[in-house]
Amino acid sequence: MNYKKAGWLFLSIVLLHLLAALAASLFSESYSKVAVAVRAIMGEMIVLIPVIVFTVMACRTTGEGPAKVLGFKKIRIGTVFLMVLYGLLIIPITLFLNMVSMLFTENVVTSSIDQVSAYPVVAVMLVAGLYGPLVEEMCCRGLIFGGLRKNMSAIAAILLSALSFGLIHLNLNQFVYATGMGIFVALAVEAVGSVWASFIVHMVINTEQMLLMLLVNKVSPDFYSEVAPEFGRKELLMAIPIYLFVGGFCASLAIGVLAWASHHEGRLEVLSRLKETPEGGVRGKAVLTIPYMIAVVLCIVIIVYEELH
Repeated sequence: MNYKKAGWLFLSIVLLHLLAALAASLFSESYSKVAVAVRAIMGEMIVLIPVIVFTVMACRTTGEGPAKVLGFKKIRIGTVFLMVLYGLLIIPITLFLNMVSMLFTENVVTSSIDQVSAYPVVAVMLVAGLYGPLVEEMCCRGLIFGGLRKNMSAIAAILLSALSFGLIHLNLNQFVYATGMGIFVALAVEAVGSVWASFIVHMVINTEQMLLMLLVNKVSPDFYSEVAPEFGRKELLMAIPIYLFVGGFCASLAIGVLAWASHHEGRLEVLSRLKETPEGGVRGKAVLTIPYMIAVVLCIVIIVYEELH
């Protein structure tokens, strides 16, 4: 993979999303009867199918195995625990970004919590805590970030892959906090040198948030359907500064944990070279390939359309 193929992968996922949306609209009556868990699995399949295709192509081109192409290098046991801690520490900043987005749109995840809570907790965790993060990390950090990183600085690759991660959610709410989260998880991959790092972080965040929502819904079944909607703009504006302070403090601790993990993997020096472009790499507007820009524009159009309807 390189930065050009990463752009094509991003575009193929967006186009597949559009085809799936068209099919759902044509068969809206049947689609409305599909269980929310099945929809979630199908949604991740839209990402997984292009990932498999591009991984096979990359393996044939380079002669490398899938694990190496996707960036799943072994990490130390101590690093695993540090990534768990890192994931917990960046949750407050993602919650802050989520609240900011809720000034303009609804929370997509909590709006479907009643349907989700009808499933066994183990099933929810397998889909939201393992399957989803694994597919998304193979795509956004394994192939897209990995492909971009071969040809540009870590900072550029982190930002572009985070933007891709946010946009493929195709809604304003998740775009805002997923982009922010994408920066932190891509930085973890750069610091540790393995996509296992970002998968662990992603898994921790998804699992913690989903378990918390399920617990709240069980203790107070009317919370998300009746109580939460009454939290208006005024309440959000009061809560946002608090979450900004807590999130900023925890994020600073998270950076320290990340440096510790990087040192533990013998890669501490990479954090001082984030601006360096690989020899023969690209800079400036050259990193923005036509497929990548088309994908970005399509995602923005879809997000705006969804918000207006």
